[in-house]
Amino acid sequence: MYWFSSLFYFRIDLTQEGRYSLSEQSKNFLKNIDTDYEVEIYLSGELPYGFHKLQEATVALIEELNYSSAHKISYNFPEIDTQNTEQVQKLTQRGLQYASVNIKDKNGRLTQQVLFPALVLHNSENEVVIPLLKNNQRLSGQENLNQSIAGLEYELLNGLRILERKKLAKVAFLEGQGELPPAETIDFAKSLAENYEVLRTRANTIDSTLSALIIAQPRKDFSEEDKFAIDQYIMNGGKVLRSKQSAMAFYKPLNIEDQLFTYGVRINPQLTLDMNADLVKINTALRGEKPRFTPLPWAYEPLLETNPEHPITQGIAPVRAVFANSIDTIATKNIEKIPLLRTSASTRLENVPRIISMQEVQVMQEKDFYPTAFATVGILLEGKFPSVFKERLAYTRRANFKVESSPTKMLVIADGDIIKNETRGTSEAMQFLPLGYNSDYQYIHGNKTFLLNAIDFLCDDEGWLKLRNKDFTPALLNKTKARAERTFWQVLNVVLPLLLLLIFGTGYAFYRKWKFGK
Repeated sequence: MYWFSSLFYFRIDLTQEGRYSLSEQSKNFLKNIDTDYEVEIYLSGELPYGFHKLQEATVALIEELNYSSAHKISYNFPEIDTQNTEQVQKLTQRGLQYASVNIKDKNGRLTQQVLFPALVLHNSENEVVIPLLKNNQRLSGQENLNQSIAGLEYELLNGLRILERKKLAKVAFLEGQGELPPAETIDFAKSLAENYEVLRTRANTIDSTLSALIIAQPRKDFSEEDKFAIDQYIMNGGKVLRSKQSAMAFYKPLNIEDQLFTYGVRINPQLTLDMNADLVKINTALRGEKPRFTPLPWAYEPLLETNPEHPITQGIAPVRAVFANSIDTIATKNIEKIPLLRTSASTRLENVPRIISMQEVQVMQEKDFYPTAFATVGILLEGKFPSVFKERLAYTRRANFKVESSPTKMLVIADGDIIKNETRGTSEAMQFLPLGYNSDYQYIHGNKTFLLNAIDFLCDDEGWLKLRNKDFTPALLNKTKARAERTFWQVLNVVLPLLLLLIFGTGYAFYRKWKFGK
């Protein structure tokens, strides 16, 4: 039976969400890959239960990919000595990130173990590192593992797509209106460069072959000609990520408000304060005492909630904003509006101009300070966009003018700092901090993951990012019901096997007596 079953590969998926089944999109892609691949799985050794399940799910998926693929996809487990500093350093330089976990040894004592929850997918020429473990600070360890298992198909297929890609799509940062300089977008740009050709362009030289245009925190007015160039790029199906705010301490319009209004979006000249905010160090010592710094939330840097139902934001950590504004929507035909980022249920909106002082931090800790809830800060627009120049004869008479776009997408974020990485030092000594990094307490928010997902979604005409929506719902016990019915099930599990054994033994004894008593 074992030999016979080894000749045929089959697996029946009985889960409601199709946990163990590849999507049709994945199967069609695998039928057309051009070469063999090998997967080096670095999640190995004696693993805690949750990581062992992640390893099993990874192996099962690779076997499923190999079965559906036109070429061989094999895997192996390289030997790792986490006590070998040189080997660990080589792996981290290669792009693998390690995680330290506490596990119980055979004697029940807690010990710390270093794991590499990642794999390297490669062909004969190139390789790509794929992290296996999600790290959402809002979720428990088990929930992060569940989401990691759910995202395996997308991560592996995305890696294959990167290695199979013959030509990189182009993504450009707009320049000319005082946008963020390269030094302040370098972390995002370097990550983009792994999958895209990253350029910088002015409005009058926008390439029609661009897959996406990034407008990162402009500070100067847009001329009508520049606005027209962006408008016609959108009318020809171009995708745009706009990251801007209209007000910080004061209101500063940039001559693009009418364009956004035409699409059904208005960025309000208000500052958005949130009780759920990033931590800053505040000196809470009394005058004359030694300084004593206490971590307190600074409401002007809200940690934005993400839409759990959309592939851009599903499962990512909160996104940090700095002096963000709020967004209102206006009814427009043919454009669907999907909120992606919002504040919490404890929100305050402040009109500008406004004096901002660190002394406000004390009143920010009071619940009554926040009378509003759920202000939208980031919104996705999908559909056919009307031209803001459709009523202007001087522009409509131009060659190749389009009054309405083909179906396209746009992401509007009412905060320019979401895309900005901090820097330290100047000139050649300048250091670049990770995007979304809190330097006081050394943790990273979900800004970069959000932005990378957003660009992937804008440039993804085939809907690959929707694979991230695949859900993994473990079958958990109802703890309340389990406690209430505990005695019943304990008795049933002890008595029922004995009762069945007694019935079988008695029946078998009567059968023997009947058969041999004749």
